[in-house]
Amino acid sequence: MNGDDYSHRRRLPRITADTSKFPKRPLRLTINSNPTGTSLYLNGEPVATSAKLHLTLPSEPESGRLLLGNTASAGQPWLGVISFVSLLPRSLTAGEVASSWRTQGALSPSTSDALLLFRFEEAAALLPGVIETLTAANGLDHPDTLSARAYFVSALRDSEREQEALEESLGLVETLINSNGPDHPRTIEGQMQLFPLLVSGGRDEDADALLTDLIERFPRVMGKDHVNIMSLYGNGAQVATALGDHERANELSAFAERKARTMLPEKHPALGPMLMIRASTLRNLGLTRDEMTVLEEAFFQFTTIEPKDLGRAARAARQLAGAARQLDDPEAADRWGAEADRLDGR
Repeated sequence: MNGDDYSHRRRLPRITADTSKFPKRPLRLTINSNPTGTSLYLNGEPVATSAKLHLTLPSEPESGRLLLGNTASAGQPWLGVISFVSLLPRSLTAGEVASSWRTQGALSPSTSDALLLFRFEEAAALLPGVIETLTAANGLDHPDTLSARAYFVSALRDSEREQEALEESLGLVETLINSNGPDHPRTIEGQMQLFPLLVSGGRDEDADALLTDLIERFPRVMGKDHVNIMSLYGNGAQVATALGDHERANELSAFAERKARTMLPEKHPALGPMLMIRASTLRNLGLTRDEMTVLEEAFFQFTTIEPKDLGRAARAARQLAGAARQLDDPEAADRWGAEADRLDGR
């Protein structure tokens, strides 16, 4: 929980929980907040508490919203999946939290008095009604309506309804430009959401035009150290590769890699995928030894971060085997090939 101080630059009160000591399977997080402070529980066990932080809804004197998994503009998603949420009108005792976990597992405690029960796999079906209601009450370009539309794009993409997500995203960006102008943070975030949909939809020339535009405007509007600048350049490298411009792809991926190393911890789930993009651009230029160096680091990332990403680790191992064969190193090729087979058969 961090309020709107996402980067923690203002050092506002926040509370966090360490999940590394729990089994690598879905966790149940319980947030208890009352006038004495806020406590966090994982699978019924208390893991953190803060007397300085309070969650109050509705909040006064300032307005507030409860956001889970992203920012209000859907521009900074968390890694992971939220499957179920319930909101109760009272705080629970530690005993109630522990008892609920033991007896009901992932189900919400005291569902009979819950103010809200929501399963997120239903989001794509429910959000059109929410958007219609918000549009009727506030208008198409109201911030709440725009946020709901951005979440709808994410829900469609998560449901693998890529074409629908692309169409909805195009409409959202048009509204954002008309209501806020091109140099507004919400417009930039909407275009960042659109960009990978253009790539996955095979609209490489449209993606390239948007990339050129965003490279100029993103640092100016959002700041050159904004975390999403890495994904902009990484996705841009893939677009340049699809268009056959391997030199530009190499420049874009090199920039993305530098930003990732500067802005992310040594072990971070976003670093491995960025290194895989970097390796592919090096491969296209025939820089096989450099490619292997980057792939080895990507493999290390995928096999040491928590939770481990063994699917991507296997892909990195296969590419390492191929690069070793290019360098006429059969021993390394066999070793990496065997590692990929082991991971694929896990």
